[in-house]
Amino acid sequence: MKKILAALAAILVAVCFNLSSAMAADSAFLGCYVIGDTDLVGAPIFKADFVFSTPDEVSGEGEISQPVNPPVDFETYLEGSYSAPLFEGEPYFIISANGYNMAPCPECGGVGPVRLENVKNLEINTLSGNASYQYSEKAGGDFTSVGPVPVKSVSCS
Repeated sequence: MKKILAALAAILVAVCFNLSSAMAADSAFLGCYVIGDTDLVGAPIFKADFVFSTPDEVSGEGEISQPVNPPVDFETYLEGSYSAPLFEGEPYFIISANGYNMAPCPECGGVGPVRLENVKNLEINTLSGNASYQYSEKAGGDFTSVGPVPVKSVSCS
């Protein structure tokens, strides 16, 4: 799951989460999150690792898992946008993204492989500590709505 993120992180300046808004506007940085109620047995857990880049774009990878029947376990390539407003002088993030079954492939040329949406309407608000999203682990399948659920910033490792 970390292939693309690791490659980007090797190139970009990796600074986790504690940035002033001026720094966020001038450099790329990582942000990693766990979305879902980790204390609720059987709840879906969404691990999302983002590279925040200028001026307002995010991309990265995520994994959604749920250990109960029916089990869920799939990866997604995330693309979207973010803003970093201030609350009482401290920045927080509002992230909006969608996920696809594979990363973009500009070197593929022509039509290239078909990218299918498997996560949509991912909304993360680090001020409220909540997130919501919809996922489908099967191409063309129905989407399952999740949220609002807790979101926590975690160390990017």
